Amino acid sequence: MPVRIVAAFMLVLSVSRNPAAAAPGPTGKDSVSVIGIAGVQELIGRHHGEVLVVNVWATWCVPCVEEIPDLNSLSREGHVRVVGISIDDPADIPSKVVPFLRKHAVPYPVFVKAGGNDEDFINALNRDWTGAVPATFIYDGTGTQRKMLVGKQTYASLQRAVEPFRAR
Repeated sequence: MPVRIVAAFMLVLSVSRNPAAAAPGPTGKDSVSVIGIAGVQELIGRHHGEVLVVNVWATWCVPCVEEIPDLNSLSREGHVRVVGISIDDPADIPSKVVPFLRKHAVPYPVFVKAGGNDEDFINALNRDWTGAVPATFIYDGTGTQRKMLVGKQTYASLQRAVEPFRAR
C-alpha cells in the first residue's frame, strides 16, 4: 500500500490494547466508547433515514478544536445526526477526551478509534481520504456517503454540505 503523506496533520494513531471493534452504544460527555471498523459500519447502517455527519478529530488537533463549536451548533439544529470519532489513544479517554467533551459541551455521541491498522480505518471511511484531520463525512438517508470534507469547517460550510441531503 502506498504511504499517505499529509502536510500539516498526519494521522498518527496509537495502537489500543483492545483492537476489537466495539459496537456503538449510547454515549455522552461522560460515556465514550471505543469503536472499530465494524462498529463504524454498524453506526452508519443504524442511521438510515436521516443525514449522518461523522467527524474524525483529535483533542491535540488545533483545527479540530476550532470547529467543535460549529459542529455543536449543527448538532443542536436537529436536522442531522452528528457523531464524533476521536483518534486520541483509547487510554486517554478518562484523562483527555471526557474532560475535553465536558469543557466544550459537546452534545453529540463521541467514540474513540480502536487500535488496529490505520490504513484499514482510513479506507473504511473513504479510500480517497489521506487520513488528515479534521475530516467530516456526510451520509444521506440511505447510508451512502455523499461528501468528504477535509480540514476545518465552519457552521456555514457544514450547513451547505448537508443541505442537499436533508429530507424535504
